[in-house]
Amino acid sequence: MNYIAGDGILGTGSEAVECYREALAALLESLEVSSPTHSLIEQARCNDAEAREEAAFLLGQSGVADDATLDCLIEIVDDGDEVADVRFEGARALGKLGDPKAVSTLKKRLTDSDPDLVSAAILALGMLDDDGSIEDIRERLVDKDRFVRESAARALGHLGATGHIGAIIDVMRNDPISVVRDAAAQSLWMIYAAAEGEGSAARRALKAIHRGGYTVTEVQDGCRRAEEMLALRAWLDPQFGLDLQEAARSSP
Repeated sequence: MNYIAGDGILGTGSEAVECYREALAALLESLEVSSPTHSLIEQARCNDAEAREEAAFLLGQSGVADDATLDCLIEIVDDGDEVADVRFEGARALGKLGDPKAVSTLKKRLTDSDPDLVSAAILALGMLDDDGSIEDIRERLVDKDRFVRESAARALGHLGATGHIGAIIDVMRNDPISVVRDAAAQSLWMIYAAAEGEGSAARRALKAIHRGGYTVTEVQDGCRRAEEMLALRAWLDPQFGLDLQEAARSSP
């Protein structure tokens, strides 16, 4: 699955996310449920794995971080018997909702046997700005799975991990996979930009980017594309948003 967003009718990034949220809100309003995510939580506990995966994704897009929603998603991520794709979407959803209640569950998944779930947990912890996870994420820069290494590099940039610039530079220079090297370069740019170019760490990050053969425009564009992809589920079907809107219109 690994972060390949689709282009199409809905566009990418924030435009598509906003479309989903509007459609979801309309659908829930038409169903007149007492809790804004009540029907999705019920769907997340049904017997159909694809329906549960869809529900987990939509709970993340809903923006509703109440106890019922968070407990449901934490339950999904903690369930070792759950289908891998459902747990993946659950972890991503917890990151998108931005509630620190999810940190403990996500940190436990950093040692999971499923590299996709580890990647999702890493990125979610980055979105949650959990500085307490920096050391654990740093260790994943040398993971055998390239998606885990890529996620770790990006998350360290989100977290402004200035204490690990040396490790990020090493990944940019030496990782055998180009997209991981690119992620590390973009991480260095995030650290530089967050510091507004001030301080020795920011200067070191910018020098490393240039010495790595990257231009500022390249890393800025790469950061933008990565954010757009992270905003959506990996296997995004552009038709889905239109189907959801149609369901909202046709619901009694």
